[in-house]
Amino acid sequence: MNESFDSRTIKTMKPDQKPRIVITRRLPAAVEQRARTEFDAVLNTDDTPLSTDGLKNALRTADALVPTVTDRITADVLGVSDRRTKIVANYGVGFNNIDCTAAKQHNVIREHIGRVRREHLRCVKRG
Repeated sequence: MNESFDSRTIKTMKPDQKPRIVITRRLPAAVEQRARTEFDAVLNTDDTPLSTDGLKNALRTADALVPTVTDRITADVLGVSDRRTKIVANYGVGFNNIDCTAAKQHNVIREHIGRVRREHLRCVKRG
């Protein structure tokens, strides 16, 4: 993983800036390319699972997190201080990897990647 997950890199998004997303694992090339086009995408090019601290740093630095079903998005992860992320868009089937109760408590939207649109992220950023 690169330094983009360091919490010191948190920046306020300007109105004309693309929403920042963190994709936790390698996805099909077409998906990654589309993410680079539509968003300020941070990709996990070495495809190693993020640690709990890595997931927390991702939530501090991104508007949206795109985990896969192998990433454990726990109450501890979602409760990180200075969380910037407002939406977790799971790439895969189900939400078994996301603590949905904690997500609701922390006002984090959880969705499947196929249902998330760029407009959602813009609305989250404005709200």
